[in-house]
Amino acid sequence: MSLLLSRRVGYLLPGLPSIATGNGQWRRGLNGSCPFSEKKKKFSERKILGYTQEQIYSVVADIDKYKLFLPWCKESKILKSKPGHCLAKLTVGFPPLGDSYVSSVTLKPYTLVRSVSTNGVLFNHLETTWLFQPGPNYPTGPSTITHISTIFEFRSLVYATLASSVFDEVAKTLASSFESRCHSLFGSDHLRTPNASNKYNMNQTNS
Repeated sequence: MSLLLSRRVGYLLPGLPSIATGNGQWRRGLNGSCPFSEKKKKFSERKILGYTQEQIYSVVADIDKYKLFLPWCKESKILKSKPGHCLAKLTVGFPPLGDSYVSSVTLKPYTLVRSVSTNGVLFNHLETTWLFQPGPNYPTGPSTITHISTIFEFRSLVYATLASSVFDEVAKTLASSFESRCHSLFGSDHLRTPNASNKYNMNQTNS
């Protein structure tokens, strides 16, 4: 799951306030001046979803199924696992580039999934963190504040240049792909039903 690839935007650090968007869109942390070289890029998004922590965590932690719903993931397989940790191999493709790599994945049920990969062809380092926090309880059901953050470094400026536009498109579809998977498994997000944004105050902060 160091598979979460994205455009050059700001990194969301654990412990920062969790602010939900009011328009049902993923909130992206845009990067101003980036202290990294052009080979390094950062990305973060956050959103309140109308699913339980257990439901969202189960989708992110089910690495074997990524190939079924991530359009750029060609293969996903857990190689070895034990409580709280696994090794997973992923093959990704976004022409003209593709890569296979093994990620070391840390799993803390219902709160965190973090993966780190350092053996890819395209990347020197690829790290992705998902954080799940309890959201407000609405009359229609519970909610979860979901954070996604990724930092990656290309092995060369050539790879970085070739992949720039591709990763921008991946970033736009990444969070929505996982959200769509939740919808297919658990039904509609109760916060995204008609008029829900008018009934509930979605602009809330959870520190």
